[in-house]
Amino acid sequence: MRSNTLALLLPYLVGYGFSLLGPLAPPWRIGSISARIWKSLGGAEPNQETRLPSMVGCVERALYTTSYIFGNEAFIGTWLVLKVAGSWGGWAKGYKGVEGRAMYQTFLIGTGLSLAYGVLGARLIEWIGGGFYAVAGWSAAALIGGNAALWLWVKEKFPLPFDPSTCALGPGPTHISSNPSVTEPQHALRELPRKGK
Repeated sequence: MRSNTLALLLPYLVGYGFSLLGPLAPPWRIGSISARIWKSLGGAEPNQETRLPSMVGCVERALYTTSYIFGNEAFIGTWLVLKVAGSWGGWAKGYKGVEGRAMYQTFLIGTGLSLAYGVLGARLIEWIGGGFYAVAGWSAAALIGGNAALWLWVKEKFPLPFDPSTCALGPGPTHISSNPSVTEPQHALRELPRKGK
């Protein structure tokens, strides 16, 4: 009896686990991708309120998985309309140094990934329940691999603005050379003293 219960629950544990926890895998989690793009575009450093989008993401992925399982995919569209409506004003004006269109596109990337994990979580439940383990495994690996590839691409294409306080040598002087007119950029490499001089 106990093994039958586990056999019935296992697909749901795997599907919902993948849906909810898969996007949180460091370093390519959805929040890391969105934050990297945000900071690269000049957005202010995220603060404590950034936990709220992660919580919304978990809730929405559970809703995507559940609505797909129950054959009510239309609910996904309804949720997306609510999500867009709540952010529309910010996209029109921009926020914390990021223009509205860039905010919208960052939103689309995060929402698209969240939707992919939520729907694939539901499909994993179907496939594992039906004994299609290879399809389930390869599909999950493909999404995780695509997510990781997107993270690598974002890291390359969206460099972070230089922050001298994070430099191993410290912020350094504002004057790079003995010429007082040369004061910028602070982040230029300065000559280190050589031995014997």
